[in-house]
Amino acid sequence: SNPSQPLPGPGIMPSMILCMYCRMPINGTPPVSEEEGELVYWEGDKETILEPARELNFCSNRCAWQYRMSTHKQMGMTGKQAREHLIKFHSLTEPGKR
Repeated sequence: SNPSQPLPGPGIMPSMILCMYCRMPINGTPPVSEEEGELVYWEGDKETILEPARELNFCSNRCAWQYRMSTHKQMGMTGKQAREHLIKFHSLTEPGKR
């Protein structure tokens, strides 16, 4: 064996992808995956990154919809505004609608 390559310790699992909304493990490729840009706050000309850009993975369209609705309402959108925004800009389909 090569001593420069330490073996993983007991109980170390390969990183598992969890749904951003329900936290269920996702086997294989996530059915819904999208990039979320960084969240920044400006005070004068000083920029503060509140959250770095990251990939969002969801086990279903329903979880993607629920997560995005809650985050857009936190940003101050009404339910109607958030719904229209998710359909137009995020290409999501409201659960139960075709």
